[in-house]
Amino acid sequence: MLVRLPLLIVALFALPGAWAADSDPWKESIADRVRAGVMLNHEGRYDAADRVWASLRQDLPDHPAGVLYALETLYSRQVYDLFDSRYDAAIESTGREALRLAGDWLDAYPDSARAHLYLGQAEMQLGRFRASSRQFYAAGRHAERASDHLERALELDPELVDARYWLGMYLYAASVLPNVLRRLDWLWFIPEGDATRGLDMLRAVGAHDDVARFSANLLLLNIFTYFERDHAEATRLARSLHARFPRNSFVHFELVRLLYSQRQYEAAIADAKRLEAHAGQDRLHRGRVGLARIWQARAFRAVDDIDEAAAVLERVDPDDDALPLWGRGWARLLKGQVAHASGRREEALGELEKIAELDGISRAVRRRAEREIERMRNE
Repeated sequence: MLVRLPLLIVALFALPGAWAADSDPWKESIADRVRAGVMLNHEGRYDAADRVWASLRQDLPDHPAGVLYALETLYSRQVYDLFDSRYDAAIESTGREALRLAGDWLDAYPDSARAHLYLGQAEMQLGRFRASSRQFYAAGRHAERASDHLERALELDPELVDARYWLGMYLYAASVLPNVLRRLDWLWFIPEGDATRGLDMLRAVGAHDDVARFSANLLLLNIFTYFERDHAEATRLARSLHARFPRNSFVHFELVRLLYSQRQYEAAIADAKRLEAHAGQDRLHRGRVGLARIWQARAFRAVDDIDEAAAVLERVDPDDDALPLWGRGWARLLKGQVAHASGRREEALGELEKIAELDGISRAVRRRAEREIERMRNE
């Protein structure tokens, strides 16, 4: 989510069973490197973060930390577009490796709070992948085991902040399971949630000066935006996160989207322009710049400035691989709407009809396109 150790230390760490139960190298050697890597992740510098995790994995091949945080960076990339399967194989293989290493570490240190955290984190991450792949039985099994280890970690060390982050995530997510899963609550592997406790835990982590602070606040941003629908609180979190990590284009785009959803169109336009001006050429950043342009065009259209909306959309290529699939649907929809508003009916129909050919777009975009097409054909 950064200086290799001397070879002697590496050799000693290679066999965790040779260490006393309180000798996890976290404080001695890993914590500072993990914090540095996580900060790079928070800044959106994923390649640099990956170099930290690769260094940890090389120096401490039997310790789970490098693998667990490499998994975090993979998820940071994939959260941009959940329909993008390019990371699936890496997530699954890294998740399996994390589970193996964390299990070995717990075998070596059965009464270590951090060892239980490692295994709970690994179980949670692999369960997250199984759930996204609709492998609900396997996901439920991972979630149940994760919860047990995280609760045990907090019993052993009530101040272990990272365990509160993962347990808070679990408790809230389980409380908002889709209805299709709730109808299966007679099965033993369906986890029991507690939204209030989960939110309290995440808020506490988000207020704590610890490595998990950003992750907790980013998760809270997602929760208040898409589940609690408290956009004022979500906007407060987005502004705070953006102020701390101004080059994180994911956070900045979420702020643009929140401003637009609250009809703060001028503010959305201004922040979209600031995001567009950020330095950065990697695919994820370029895609978020493209999304910011789409939402900027939406805001101009909302204030009836069709010419400005059209000018912004000229800089958006709906077929750009940097755009997530769902963003390409929005690009086509906006181009069609703006073309129609400018009197270019055939061009508008052409853009809207292409939406039906796209995979991974939202039902809302598809329905809007269908309504626009029907309306134009009835004119």
